[in-house]
Amino acid sequence: SVDTPLALLPDAPPLEEDTVDCQNWQETVEPNTLASLSSREIERQAVIYELFTTEASHLQTLRVLDQVFFQKMRNLLTVEELSCIFPNLPQVYGPHANLCESMKRLRDSPIVQGIGDIMVSRFEDAAGEEFSQQSQALKLIKNKRKDRRFAHLIQECEASPHCRRLQLKDLLVSEMQRLTKYPLLLDYIIRHTEGMYRNTHIQSGSPDLQPLLRAQVCCRGILRAVNEVVRETEHRQLLSHYQRRLDWSPLERQASPVAAQFKNLDLTTKKMIHEGPLIRKVSKDKAIDIHALLLSDLLVLLQRSPNDRLILRCPARSLGGVGGGNTDLKTPFCPVVCLDSSLVRSVATDNKALYVISTSERQIYELVAGTSSEKNTCFFISVLQREIEADHCRLLTMVRKKSPVSQFR
Repeated sequence: SVDTPLALLPDAPPLEEDTVDCQNWQETVEPNTLASLSSREIERQAVIYELFTTEASHLQTLRVLDQVFFQKMRNLLTVEELSCIFPNLPQVYGPHANLCESMKRLRDSPIVQGIGDIMVSRFEDAAGEEFSQQSQALKLIKNKRKDRRFAHLIQECEASPHCRRLQLKDLLVSEMQRLTKYPLLLDYIIRHTEGMYRNTHIQSGSPDLQPLLRAQVCCRGILRAVNEVVRETEHRQLLSHYQRRLDWSPLERQASPVAAQFKNLDLTTKKMIHEGPLIRKVSKDKAIDIHALLLSDLLVLLQRSPNDRLILRCPARSLGGVGGGNTDLKTPFCPVVCLDSSLVRSVATDNKALYVISTSERQIYELVAGTSSEKNTCFFISVLQREIEADHCRLLTMVRKKSPVSQFR
């Protein structure tokens, strides 16, 4: 596209200028210097060297995305498609390039005394890179491969020796993989730094230790934040997908005021906590498979139709005969349950099940995991129980804050 730049990283050096580092740190050190070091210090230096070389390798991967892929794809894809696949490459590249420069200066000496300060500079006050579009990018690439011109171009790009036999989808996830690698490397360096000084009885410890610990905390915080953003983005996409497949027709036929408030249910406005398959026992002899969505304020019980629609079905439950007659009264169960008016109780005879009690509707839902070995569904049961209890605590806190009595306690 003529509206896109010629390169995303115009100031980055060409890939042809890259030099290959030695795989083994010990090969870079004079034998007499190596002989003067303890085995623990040799281990520490080896991990620091691994941190340096893998950082340089990752920087090269980011340049491959630009020089091998983006610059060839820019004339074939739209601006929107390019933005989806390469959303923030310059912003990601900058911190890695700065870290590599700092590392090169430290490597002027064969023995690196400390790296804590440069790692703190890398992670402190960093908000974390944006990965929320990663799944969309991978999905777009998969769909675009059906286009013969795109498939041929991708095949040509992936044949480049700079790709090291990796496909575009592998290169796109490398940034997330790199972020998960930092805490592991820092942990190993910290353990060897602490051990080295403990053995020499220096009470104050290494001057590099505190910066390393601070960098590790910052890095893990960024990783948690990134994982949360990715999870929430995937949940929003799932809810949009489910919204398009919803079938309200059984709910629309119900006269219940509670059912009426959910006839225009919009899942995309909700926050999803968890989802998964469960079994709902409608009666002693009847059970149905459902797909449950646990939202921040609702529990939505869906049934899949043969055409893959998600039905908000209201199965009825018999209340028994009335006045000695043979006619049974049946009450429909709303497939949407408000958490703030619900209680949860365990089922004494089944450790895979629980009761969700709707106090507003005076209805009891018995939900069961498939088998005790299905950890995901059993986990759903525990999450559901925790979320309902947490919702009650939040509601109670709000009531106490509003109550004038609480002001005099």
